[in-house]
Amino acid sequence: MKNFKLDRKGFTLIELLAVITILGILMLILIPSVSRIIENSRKNTFLSTAKNYANAVRDEWAADNLYCSGGTANVENKLASSLNTGDFYVFIQSDQSDTFKLSSKYTGESDNNAKSNFTQLINSGGRSSWGNNEIVGYVRVNVHEATSSATGTGIPKDKQMIYDYYVELIDSAGHGIVEGSGTKVKVENLIRSNVLSTAATATTKITGSYVCVVA
Repeated sequence: MKNFKLDRKGFTLIELLAVITILGILMLILIPSVSRIIENSRKNTFLSTAKNYANAVRDEWAADNLYCSGGTANVENKLASSLNTGDFYVFIQSDQSDTFKLSSKYTGESDNNAKSNFTQLINSGGRSSWGNNEIVGYVRVNVHEATSSATGTGIPKDKQMIYDYYVELIDSAGHGIVEGSGTKVKVENLIRSNVLSTAATATTKITGSYVCVVA
């Protein structure tokens, strides 16, 4: 009687089920981790975009290229450096059309005054890291006086101007940095947790402040 040796090739049904089960478990573990990594990467990129816009405004301010109007004194077209303390807003809008409008969110009026500086800023910032969505917002420059007392008796305090930069930036899908809610954070202190993944909405309309455009 001859013995036939069975030459096994492939997997049994039980082995296939075991492999599928293991792969399923790995996917359940890996998918949330990968999604979290992607989301954190998008937040980091959005944060860099916001800081790029703020740095662009900082450069324009240093070069004395910002003309401002508004404020409580209703000033018209004055160099920012010639004005005293206050809040100075430079608006941002990546879309030149009316698809995602700036005016309805911040100015409450025509975009014409704010739009004159968009072209200069867009190349320094960019669009949203979520699907390349359009973005709107502003960079706010808060100018205030600080006093530092000198050592010794009878020596007067020296006054100096302090320039603090803040940014608000939201995209058309509700992601972004909202300055108007919670604690206001300076640009240099912004971290990933300041970037909202959902439900980012613009602050109330800005009134009684200086609106600045690039000369």
